[in-house]
Amino acid sequence: MSNSNVQTYLNSLPDNILEIDLSQKELTELPDLSRFTQLQILHCLDNRLTSLPDTLPNSLQTLNCGHNQLTSLPILPNYLQILLCYNNKLTR
Repeated sequence: MSNSNVQTYLNSLPDNILEIDLSQKELTELPDLSRFTQLQILHCLDNRLTSLPDTLPNSLQTLNCGHNQLTSLPILPNYLQILLCYNNKLTR
């Protein structure tokens, strides 16, 4: 899926959505998710992400970013309860 298709998909979602799945989209970076202020679950596994944005929605409770190429993680949201980041290249 191209970046424009991902953005079209995100644009079609309501601001108050609770879960977004961006898995298997061949993403090298996550798009801006800041308008999703109630987002609780984000799936972004099986992409080509090398990093995550410095700012993820503070409401995020579950982040599944397994099967990427992440080498480090940013400061994570305060309410995060579940972090799945298996099969990455984390060094710190």
